[in-house]
Amino acid sequence: QAPPMKAKLNLQKPTGTIDFLPEDMDKRRWLTRFIEDHFQTYGYQQIMLPEYDFFALYRLRSGEKIINDIFTFYDPPAHRAEKDPELYALRPEFTAPLCRFYISSELMYRPKPQKYYYVGPCFRYDEPKKGRYRQFTQAGVELFGADSPMADAEILIMAIDLMEKLQIKPYTLRINDLTFLRTYLEEHGLNFDQQNKVFGVIDKITSYLRKLEIGAISKGSKEEFIGDYYALMSELQIDRDMTEVLENLLHLVGSADEIIPKLKEVFQMDPKTIDAINSSTLTAVCEYLTAAGVGNFVVDCGIARGLDYYTNIVFEIDVPSLGTEKQICGGGRYNKLVEEYGGEPTPATGFAFGFERMIIALESLQKISSEPYRAKVLI
Repeated sequence: QAPPMKAKLNLQKPTGTIDFLPEDMDKRRWLTRFIEDHFQTYGYQQIMLPEYDFFALYRLRSGEKIINDIFTFYDPPAHRAEKDPELYALRPEFTAPLCRFYISSELMYRPKPQKYYYVGPCFRYDEPKKGRYRQFTQAGVELFGADSPMADAEILIMAIDLMEKLQIKPYTLRINDLTFLRTYLEEHGLNFDQQNKVFGVIDKITSYLRKLEIGAISKGSKEEFIGDYYALMSELQIDRDMTEVLENLLHLVGSADEIIPKLKEVFQMDPKTIDAINSSTLTAVCEYLTAAGVGNFVVDCGIARGLDYYTNIVFEIDVPSLGTEKQICGGGRYNKLVEEYGGEPTPATGFAFGFERMIIALESLQKISSEPYRAKVLI
């Protein structure tokens, strides 16, 4: 009797993953060393964290978009005696687990400020496309224990300096201060969860509008996206007057000197928000950037970021040549996260580059060699 036919083995790689040839790895090793040397030049020390952690760590403040994209799993049944086992999560980003490590180790008691960097894999269940993968690499930094505008400026300058050294151009640095929007929403009685949903709508529509401006998307018009904005705000049951006021944020892009007076005009009926604008560090950060020779930046009031833990200055770096996945770097200040996890009050800020997007940008600009790095031995 003939043995039963085996089912044909699926040899396709899992969706959203990449296999790397030796020549691909040459490029990745070169870029990794370049980034690490750059971060170390600024006084940052390398750390590494587990590739999975407890899901609860991310559930607290990572935001709805990230939570929905996390790969989760339990211990194998043979090792699971508890009735309600802990749910684990593959690491979607580095900031939350680094805060956990900071609190649970002696790092919290070391002299501050503390500067750390990392280069490692992350995982998100996202719709894959070029520049967006389910397993991807982040290269980033975190700065603990410094709350001055100079600290915000330092990490921005470091990120831009890396872009310049790699010659990834053109690019635009977009900066915002979330305290304006947060204060306005608090002033109008929205709780933290409602505020974060509003942040999500503004960030989503801003992303579409900026992609439309650079021709990265061909479907839809400005009017249609603004219509989507009003529909989404209506679904959240946000008052029509508030929705109209907040629409201004989608369009406010320019220098700090141009934007701050316009913000005061938009929020003229909201004294607490005006106080937040007056006490913002945004202008000071922009002045430091100008003093450091950084010229390619704008204040963009629509940048809200997709993580709930950001508290003040946030930013993104766009590379138009990357198209729909134009954001090559993102970050900001998260002054409350360490405390919310149970640690001592610790101001912190940081950013992460998308490693694969850096590779794509360098390849398209022909700034990274496709030749394998091999010795040529002639006999």
